[in-house]
Amino acid sequence: MNGKIGKLCKYFANNGFCFYGESCQFVHAKGKVESTATVDDSVITSSGGAAALMPRVANVPRQLKYGESRSTPSSPKKNQNLQNIARPFPNPEVTAPFQQLNLDSPQFQALHFQQPNPNLAQPFLDLAEKESPSFFISQQIKVELQRQQAISHAPPTDENLPVAVDSYHSLCALEDSNINQQTGMLRCISTCYKAVSSKDGQVYCLRRIHGYRLVNPKAFAVIEKWKEIKCTNIVPLVEVFTTKAFGDNSLIFVYEFFPGAKTLMERHFSPAATAPFQQGNRGNHNPLWTPKHKYAVPVPAQRALPERLLWNYVIQLTGAIRRVHGADLACRAIDPTKILLIGNSRLRINCIGILDVLTNDASSKAPVNIQHYQQEDLLSLGQIILALSCYSIDAVHAENIQHSLEFVAKNYSSDLKGLIWHLLTSQPQNHSPKSINDVMPIIGARFYNQLDTMQGRNDILERELSKELDNGRLFRLIAKLSIIFERPEFNMDPEWAETGDRYLLKLFRDYVFHQVTETGEPWIDLAHIVACLNKLDAGSPERICLTSRDELSVLVVSYHDLKACFETAFNELAPNVSRT
Repeated sequence: MNGKIGKLCKYFANNGFCFYGESCQFVHAKGKVESTATVDDSVITSSGGAAALMPRVANVPRQLKYGESRSTPSSPKKNQNLQNIARPFPNPEVTAPFQQLNLDSPQFQALHFQQPNPNLAQPFLDLAEKESPSFFISQQIKVELQRQQAISHAPPTDENLPVAVDSYHSLCALEDSNINQQTGMLRCISTCYKAVSSKDGQVYCLRRIHGYRLVNPKAFAVIEKWKEIKCTNIVPLVEVFTTKAFGDNSLIFVYEFFPGAKTLMERHFSPAATAPFQQGNRGNHNPLWTPKHKYAVPVPAQRALPERLLWNYVIQLTGAIRRVHGADLACRAIDPTKILLIGNSRLRINCIGILDVLTNDASSKAPVNIQHYQQEDLLSLGQIILALSCYSIDAVHAENIQHSLEFVAKNYSSDLKGLIWHLLTSQPQNHSPKSINDVMPIIGARFYNQLDTMQGRNDILERELSKELDNGRLFRLIAKLSIIFERPEFNMDPEWAETGDRYLLKLFRDYVFHQVTETGEPWIDLAHIVACLNKLDAGSPERICLTSRDELSVLVVSYHDLKACFETAFNELAPNVSRT
């Protein structure tokens, strides 16, 4: 008999298939098989008395693990529901402690599990590449958020910068400190830094005004008004202070930091942004807009900005200006180098309040003409819209205005041209000054299109956020379990993690994370892991079968009992820690 025991293999007799093949020590033949198992009379129960441990069985091949099947690999069961991965007992009678157990009984068969359907639960061997969209946010949003975090946590690279400026440290320059590039709209030398606040640990943007000496302390009075401005299209101003940390008298404006943001100048008017237009226009002698200025960049017809995007910019900028003008202030920062573009189309006006402080100090003997500055805001808005329409800063030069307006009239709607014309022209002396509210009728129903787009975007973000809603809860659950698992010693007991309730949790850990297929390969299923952790956290009455690593002990326990064991073990470690 080739060294085989003279007994029939019960697996081959019942199913016509044996996992051990020719190496099985029993005879492969059909016939009725009597159970040859010897059962120990002792029954071990957990400390909570909630579950019964199956007696040790001798001379029996290893028990089926999770993922193994009694059917042949060539005939897997179809349409298997993930909820049947751990099937509950058909009736509560089997929950009683086992005194005698037949391995071929239906109750014992219910402890074994079917082969999971790979079509319903896709394995995740590499989360970075094979994340399930059912559990995680979309890859596009994830990459963008990770990019922003990388920028926020970038370490300082310039050793010449001070270690700390007031309550801010870890300074990192955000732009070139070339003086020629810094003497622009602000009419002074300024540099922008990223820094971390020691008060709350958040990252902020510091705008430094070089060589500024405060003469009139009343210049800071307007800062309180700016700090009260709350608008989604304005970069909030946090605080203003003076410092000598840079070796001179510097004025620091602190703003909220938006990692990865670019200015309109960088996005639409920089050499990198206009290079495709220059390359695409080679050999094209009939561009839509050919400016008269010799340094202007012509725009091919197919690369002009969509009008929908232009109205998107108009609605955001006019909303910010309306909020500022309503507070009896003026933006004085409507400039392509001071308007931030976040993402694809979100705008925020930056550097608010800087000119108010600088000019208030310089002309402290006369009140600031707010109305004059508000009219300048409207004029600057018209120039930006015209430049974006023609995709060239030179389009707003005096010698190019007429030609630029003709280009807008030819390629865009009459409403857009009328808006630009209204903002660029000055009112007659016998008329009241222009107001930002006059622009609202020109925008018209396009405002509702923008509102619908924003609400649609909000719905998308809410759906993506809902996928991550439970991740924090599951992380806390795994963190608590990890505190209990494999603890070397507690209360002078080196076996604390291996006994009592902790032993149940250890078996549960293997059940959740250490499953194998019928061929012995690791079976990694995110759906199974998430489902088990959710049932544990909820204390589900569903029962599962836990098998020891030596395959000689089988434990039948419910998630409700496991949760009780888990809370008892964790509270024993941290009796004074409040539940989270």
